Amino acid sequence: MTDADDASSVPASAEPHRLSPRDESRVALALTLRQLTDSVPDAVPVEPDPAPGDLLRTAPHLQRRMDDVVREPVVAEREHGTTWNEIGDAARRVGEAAASDLRGGVGPGRISRAGLDGR
Repeated sequence: MTDADDASSVPASAEPHRLSPRDESRVALALTLRQLTDSVPDAVPVEPDPAPGDLLRTAPHLQRRMDDVVREPVVAEREHGTTWNEIGDAARRVGEAAASDLRGGVGPGRISRAGLDGR
């Protein structure tokens, strides 16, 4: 048996599984949602008289995670064929600020300001 025969006899299942960008973004979204739900109970202070700032202390972290929840599906939507106008429309439903942040969730060349703003 030659080296070429050995290489061709490797079953396809032995190769590592790679996720598409769409699937990667869906996994990232699921992970973010899981982390968010795990951290929400910690955001509720149990002290009857919390120290100043305790009620707000976890809010910025939760807000950043919610921004990720809005941003992460953009790659999956683009890979699915969703237009930038459709993404912009959907983002406006969750807030204008979210639409302006979408640029950070997609690699270079996949987004244009005109596509998000509908201009």
